[in-house]
Amino acid sequence: MIYPWEHSYPIEYQQQNLASGNTIPNEFEAKVSQYIMTWRQQCRSVFIQRRNIWDRCWKYFRLEEDYSAKQGWQSQIVLPKVFTSVKMAANTIKRLLLAAKKPWDVEAVNEDDLIQTLRAEQMTDLTKLFLDKAYFLPEFTEGLESAFITGIGVWKLWWGQVPRKQVRVETRMIQSPYNQPQAQQGQSLLGSVPSPREAPPPFAQPRFGYAQQAVSQFPTQMGGEFINPMGLPGGQAAPSAPPNVLEIPTVLHEKRVIEEEILEGRLFMKAVDPYNFYWLPGSKLNRWVGTLEDIEIPKWELIKMAEAGIFPMDKVMQVQPRRIDERYKMSNLRWTETVMTQNGPNADTAVVKLTEYYGPLVWDGKIIEEYAHVLLANDTTVLVLQRNPFYHRKPPYIAFSPLAIPFRTEGVGIVEPVLQLQKALSNLANMSVDTLQFRLMPLFEVATETLENQEDLETGMTPGKVFRKNLGHAGIEAIKPVEMMDISSGTTQVWSALDRSFQEGALVSDVAEGLPRNRGQQTATETQLLSQQTETFMGGMAADIEKQALEPIVSMAIDLIFQFIDTANDPRIASILGVGADILKGMSRAEILEMISGDYKVKVSGITGQLMKADMLQNLVQFMNLVGQNPQAWLPYINEDALLRRMLEAFRPHIHDLEDIIADPAIAEAKRAAMVQTENLPELMRLLPQLLQLQQGQQQQPQQLDPNQLLQSLGDMHQQNQDIGLQLQTQQHEREMAQMEQKSQAMQAQQQMQQAQVEHQQQLQQMAAQAGLQNAAKANQGQQG
Repeated sequence: MIYPWEHSYPIEYQQQNLASGNTIPNEFEAKVSQYIMTWRQQCRSVFIQRRNIWDRCWKYFRLEEDYSAKQGWQSQIVLPKVFTSVKMAANTIKRLLLAAKKPWDVEAVNEDDLIQTLRAEQMTDLTKLFLDKAYFLPEFTEGLESAFITGIGVWKLWWGQVPRKQVRVETRMIQSPYNQPQAQQGQSLLGSVPSPREAPPPFAQPRFGYAQQAVSQFPTQMGGEFINPMGLPGGQAAPSAPPNVLEIPTVLHEKRVIEEEILEGRLFMKAVDPYNFYWLPGSKLNRWVGTLEDIEIPKWELIKMAEAGIFPMDKVMQVQPRRIDERYKMSNLRWTETVMTQNGPNADTAVVKLTEYYGPLVWDGKIIEEYAHVLLANDTTVLVLQRNPFYHRKPPYIAFSPLAIPFRTEGVGIVEPVLQLQKALSNLANMSVDTLQFRLMPLFEVATETLENQEDLETGMTPGKVFRKNLGHAGIEAIKPVEMMDISSGTTQVWSALDRSFQEGALVSDVAEGLPRNRGQQTATETQLLSQQTETFMGGMAADIEKQALEPIVSMAIDLIFQFIDTANDPRIASILGVGADILKGMSRAEILEMISGDYKVKVSGITGQLMKADMLQNLVQFMNLVGQNPQAWLPYINEDALLRRMLEAFRPHIHDLEDIIADPAIAEAKRAAMVQTENLPELMRLLPQLLQLQQGQQQQPQQLDPNQLLQSLGDMHQQNQDIGLQLQTQQHEREMAQMEQKSQAMQAQQQMQQAQVEHQQQLQQMAAQAGLQNAAKANQGQQG
């Protein structure tokens, strides 16, 4: 089952759609549908022979072979060598991509423009983010396996909007009158408190006298005077005033949790079934004149998009369920799998066949539209009719072929060159197993006349069974096994030759698979040569994958990001661009595009970079072996810090914290100086009295020195210090040479001792041999006497 849009709302379908909402197509739509169906029929007739080869490759990959003519007892083995080779090649590329710290880099065309360089780094992070959300690695691996099997892998990239739920907290301001809950008038939670209307005047009142203040009195009221500040009716304020008229209103903050659904723009990537993909004549890989793709989609998804206004609802409701013919698809054909119906309980849950066309519309001597985009349902109903909405004006498909063929659009995979070898190896394996069965369970020659009861043979031959023999045929064997020849040595040689040819054709050797050879374990030299051969060819194929597959995918992703980034509601984009998420939401599309626009180029080195690191590490190991033979001569010319960094860099990404392992050059130099100072401390202590005497002599005659003499003295002191330093270095070097000479003398003495022991043992053996000869001679003399 193919879900081409992954339940998204494709942005390209939300552009200007010229398809009418009438269930009966007009004359123009009828011409468009007929035009597209004619192209598809011609493409199928051209590709039919190629599809037959793909069928054979696909069958061997899924371990199928026609053994219907064989008997039940005969072996029906299909060796999984094709399956293993394809999986090994695909997983090798996948592992290298996972191991790469940066599979690709987006660089500025003008490297001198610092602003463009910074934006290029942002675009690198943006493409990594969007491709990760599009499940780049699994989809790329699936398309790569298809390329290794059939010879072509196709990926489709588009931009869609998907519903996403988000939870946010909303704060709003509400007004509420002053009120004291859980307390009566004149009461509070902590005790008796008068209400605001009972507040007494602060003049001439005792302590806590405000509690006995009359309600009708105000602080400015004199005796017998009535003040009505609120203009309330009535002769007295207290009886006529409402109970809450003087309460103070307050403002409260109310927080609510709101769950809402928003549309989030995302990049989508999907591996395409090559059986349902066609291209117009004159096309090259990734330089398409036009493309056709047959896809399946549940009708309820079309209804959902029609409700969103993407498709005409009347047309969608008239579309009937229809599937792609099983002859033109490979997604459901696996290990002897029976195709089952998947229509669901009703017509709205069944699948609908769609045909998507990108290319020119030309008839009646006119170019109706050079960059057209048409979507047909069931080969007749036009759901989308518009101009190609993408900025790049190209079909949104990227294709790759592992082994190119001159003057042909697609090449071959790693399965097609070894089909006959795979068949021959399987036949040899089946015949060998059948021969082995005759050796383990041989045929028997029976002389029935020699048996007393011939009916014993009809019940079979079981262990311990007794056959009574007729005494009249005593000299004849009743039951005799028929001898069968074992597998000949020539068969083994042919097997080895075919297996080696298969490895060369499939590009995956037994060393890469980690398997022993037929004639034993590989030697170190053979393993190294085969590994280098495999890595060299894989390196060449890796370069083609980077240039012909990864680079176009990343470039098309950048184009889609430029065009539709304003629809992406993702806070990670704000962090990459260096702005706040709320600020990014308030920016227009032009403002966002201004932050990321520029002239960029894509550089992909994630796969070849890992192979180059492995090669560099091997070369560095050989270089270190060469240096180790004569370190005294090599070390003065080697930058140890740079060499160490280069070696550890070759171990990336297995060593992730490389920056933490290697110290800064300044720190390393300080540590080295501290070690030298510690080693030279005894010598400095020995020279300290001389330095003190020199300093005392200079202090005793300070007035006699003029500036020139002082400068000369300082220069002499500096020269003396340098001489002392050179003397210390010379002594250090002499000490090291003496140690090396002592080590060499010790090694020579040890070798002499070992040689003396060997000579002593030889002498003992000679003496023992002479003693044995003398004893033997004495024994012979004794026997003769």
